[in-house]
Amino acid sequence: PGERLGWDQEELLKINGWAMEARVYAEDADRGFLPSVGRVVRYREPPSTVGPCSVRVDAGIDEGSEISVYYDPMISKLISHGSSREEAAAGLVGALDRYVVKGVTHNIPFLRRLASHPAFLEGATTTAFIEEHFPEGHVPEVQPAQVKQLVATLAMLQWREAVTRHADPSALQGGLQRVFTIDGEDYQCNIFPLVPVTSAEETFHAPLEVVLGEEGSFFVSPDPLDDESDDYAPEVLGMEIDGEETSISKVMDVQPRGYTIVVQGQEFQVGVNSVEAAAVAHVMPQLSGESQQGVLLSPMPGALISIEVEEGQAVAAGDDLAVVEAMKMRNVLKATHDCVVKALKAEPGAILARDQVIMELE
Repeated sequence: PGERLGWDQEELLKINGWAMEARVYAEDADRGFLPSVGRVVRYREPPSTVGPCSVRVDAGIDEGSEISVYYDPMISKLISHGSSREEAAAGLVGALDRYVVKGVTHNIPFLRRLASHPAFLEGATTTAFIEEHFPEGHVPEVQPAQVKQLVATLAMLQWREAVTRHADPSALQGGLQRVFTIDGEDYQCNIFPLVPVTSAEETFHAPLEVVLGEEGSFFVSPDPLDDESDDYAPEVLGMEIDGEETSISKVMDVQPRGYTIVVQGQEFQVGVNSVEAAAVAHVMPQLSGESQQGVLLSPMPGALISIEVEEGQAVAAGDDLAVVEAMKMRNVLKATHDCVVKALKAEPGAILARDQVIMELE
């Protein structure tokens, strides 16, 4: 016989709170959960505690890892433990808000929306949950609370950039004027510091008043989140808006006149202009992408196994055109309408990128 265990049966059967696990995958929830491949150029796990909850991450990758077409695209298992189901769910949401992955498309935004959904929090989950609660897809309509948080985030970012770049930060005591473009709508904002402006170092984290004209004003103060937050992921911004519970935004990318920001599990492309630039923005020419009509695109990164047609061949709607394999799954691409194969743009055996042209149709 082996050695006796250090616990008896009664001790092993004790229940200690609740735990929830979310599986983080390199996949695109907005495209039928198709896998994503590429190099993980930025990877920061959430801290080990979020509020009263403990957090564990069992990861299979690290920064610089390559997610290929040959293996399962799971990134990690994220576990939150709390004293109750509600607490564990809140910890999971907080951990997902603090989780940073760049370089591949992943399901963190979807998991965040799922973990905060009222039906999930009530425990009303079935295998038909996605079809029942996300019938129009996984990106919900923009909510007023999201717009307010985005404006607060942009105000903080613009203030910090201004005091850092200005030769005399005290000249900013009178505030800033900016126009933020969110979901096609412009919001003209006046941003005022609530403390005397001295040096950039002392006022970088200044609390701010944001005035939105007829829509009123609100106050935003930085929240340091967890002690290690600033070190482990500067993309993660914590803030208190009008003294309410901490909100978290993730700044995933910075463009010349805007940002990519994730708020409440939804990614936004937002624009920033001066008042003068915004006044003439509507007359500036807009670049448009090349039309993708008349082509067959690879819906995911993968290997082109076969092409089922020839140039000049007439095909009917529903006919097989090509087979693409990714993550050990074969996907048959079919014609969506009657057409003629104009030109083949890839050969069997090729490794395709997502949206790469396989053939031209007419």
